[in-house]
Amino acid sequence: MSVNLQKNFNEAIKEIFDLRGLNAKKIAELTDIPESHILALLDNDLKKLPAFPYVRGYILKIAEISNLNAKDFEDLLELYKKEIPEDIGESDKLPFNRFARQLTNKRKIIFQIVLVLILVYLSLRIDYLIGVPELKISNPQENNLIVKKPTIKLSGTANNFFDKLIINNEEIPIDKNGFFEKDFNLQPGENTIEFKIKRFLGKEIKIEKKITYQPE
Repeated sequence: MSVNLQKNFNEAIKEIFDLRGLNAKKIAELTDIPESHILALLDNDLKKLPAFPYVRGYILKIAEISNLNAKDFEDLLELYKKEIPEDIGESDKLPFNRFARQLTNKRKIIFQIVLVLILVYLSLRIDYLIGVPELKISNPQENNLIVKKPTIKLSGTANNFFDKLIINNEEIPIDKNGFFEKDFNLQPGENTIEFKIKRFLGKEIKIEKKITYQPE
């Protein structure tokens, strides 16, 4: 048989059913198409039908059990396409694609949450990155100190162990509590000791101490 392209879809499908002696219940048994969906096709109630790719499969199964050839199937499919409401047309996606979109949206939400947490953390720690470092010298506490021994233990604290401490061009480690110390060898006469501390993205401060070594 050939599909009459002058008819609308539900008239054409009813004609096929009548000629083959088929009904909704029989089609459902033969094809596993839900009977409610077959009735929706017959009643032209297209909004009750699933996404277009599913309906295309339904029409293909109906064409197979009705012994329609490939051209008849394509003609019947074209009649259906002409009547698809815009809101459920071919732009409608399969559930898998909807799920993929939902999964993508969830990933975006998770990414945004992680980004917000990172920004909050950085805002709380911003001073440790770009603030002004603090340096307290415990020894020597006074300037222009005069000593009789050739070595002195330099010590002090910083408020951030991530800061970089340099004493006379030598980097000195700061422990997790902010404490540092170093044994410094003095030369006879006046010695200038430069303490320089710098924050990662912040400012740098310098403190100078002068110590005079007078051998006994």
